[in-house]
Amino acid sequence: MQTNPTGHPQHLSVQLVSEELLVSADVGLEMLTATLSLVPLDGVYSADVQVSLTSTTLQLVINSATCNGGTHCLAVDRASSTGGEIHLNGQVYVGNVPDMTPYLRSKLKTLQGFAGCLGV
Repeated sequence: MQTNPTGHPQHLSVQLVSEELLVSADVGLEMLTATLSLVPLDGVYSADVQVSLTSTTLQLVINSATCNGGTHCLAVDRASSTGGEIHLNGQVYVGNVPDMTPYLRSKLKTLQGFAGCLGV
């Protein structure tokens, strides 16, 4: 589990839950979340996703073909205070987390692993 220099747990997660793409990040002082609804095309969720994270802002952008259009393709959450830090310099897990801690379990909406394809 990642921690910041003061020992506070941190995470960045991207989840697909009930036709919504949910991104959450702990920036040391508070939790930032961004959620967008997805539209399946022929039963498949295919989306170009961009996640931007700073110490005060989390931004989620999805290409317009797989969201509900307009402002529904962008979600932004801003910290209510400044001074947060995020140190994500550890391992990246795709599909599931091998060491599911109580902290991380409390931050996730689903514990099911990822089944599907990722492309670049």
